[in-house]
Amino acid sequence: MNKQIVNFIIVVAVMSLNNCNTPNSITKITAEVSKTVVKNNHVTKIISSEENLWKSSISNIGTDEILENLTIINDKTAYLIGENENLYKTKDAGKTWELIKINIPNGGFISNISFYDLSYGYVSVVKNPENVLDVNNFQSWIYATKNEGQTWVKEFEVKGGEINKIVFDRDTNVWAIGRKLLKTENSVNQSLILLKSFKSGMWEEQEAPKRLVSLENLYIDYDSTKKFIDTEGRIFELNNLSKWNSAIGIDDVKPQQIRITDIEITKDKTTYLIGSTGGREGIWTSFFKKEHLTKQWKQFTFENVILRDTVVLSSNEIIACGSLSNSDDSKQTVTKKGVVVHSIDGGLSWTLLFASDSVGSFNGLWFVNEKKILVIGEKGKIFHLKKSL
Repeated sequence: MNKQIVNFIIVVAVMSLNNCNTPNSITKITAEVSKTVVKNNHVTKIISSEENLWKSSISNIGTDEILENLTIINDKTAYLIGENENLYKTKDAGKTWELIKINIPNGGFISNISFYDLSYGYVSVVKNPENVLDVNNFQSWIYATKNEGQTWVKEFEVKGGEINKIVFDRDTNVWAIGRKLLKTENSVNQSLILLKSFKSGMWEEQEAPKRLVSLENLYIDYDSTKKFIDTEGRIFELNNLSKWNSAIGIDDVKPQQIRITDIEITKDKTTYLIGSTGGREGIWTSFFKKEHLTKQWKQFTFENVILRDTVVLSSNEIIACGSLSNSDDSKQTVTKKGVVVHSIDGGLSWTLLFASDSVGSFNGLWFVNEKKILVIGEKGKIFHLKKSL
């Protein structure tokens, strides 16, 4: 998911967290949700095509790297990250991109980027040791800019951990999440939650329930409730009274292969959970949809499709990008192509807007308006899509 709907959207060894104060005590899970009911499992698919209505042009970032983590600031400005540890910025809605220089440690890579407004933003940088069992030498840093990315200042360092995502809330507090690595016989991971509050102006570690493992995503709801997703796809929420709840409780009913990675909540409080799988059992994306004040979830299985980025425009309208796989059993091969798809019935059926065989996947989507879309993919390619009249 990206920032078009909301800024997003989400421990007995001794750890060294530089500049870190004593963790706050907010570790008790105080409530469990009632048993989840899944109404149906709808097998959904692409039933129509509008490819003839969309014209495409391609630009290149200047390298052949995989592009991802598209972060939209306004209708003209956005950032993206390349696999070669590069950060790029556009100020003309994606027509041109400039390389943003950040003096990060050798061997480090940018893991995430988040901006509150045009000027004020953060990136997280991760450096992994050559020996992955050397948990003490995993390192992460947080860099800040206050001048639209022209200069960056290192604000915080984590030793023995990784930062996966940075998110602003509506009170201009900044959250950073990831994992801490424990040097045990099996190298256990536990959650890492950092908070820089507007009042203190300092990064502080927030202690979380031990049930949380490495954190992957954070979604902040319209009422400022924080929903954390760990790498097992479990969802926990932290409300404004610092109370933890096991938030959605979909674990016991979703397919075991599916790991929930994203949450979207619309203005009318319709909730979408999204996850994908690509194992031996097949390739598909699962949607779980629940309308406000109901306990029933509708499940949709989108076969042969992995969605990388999804924008929920309303309670029933979704536009997304990712990859479509086609299997040839006689040759025992699987081919993939990047696709952009659209649904107006909440994921029950889909229309293909655009497909390209030149990339195996589209990894980020910028929905500019109903007639203009930008998607990023592999080989440094950026696709500009315009709908003809």
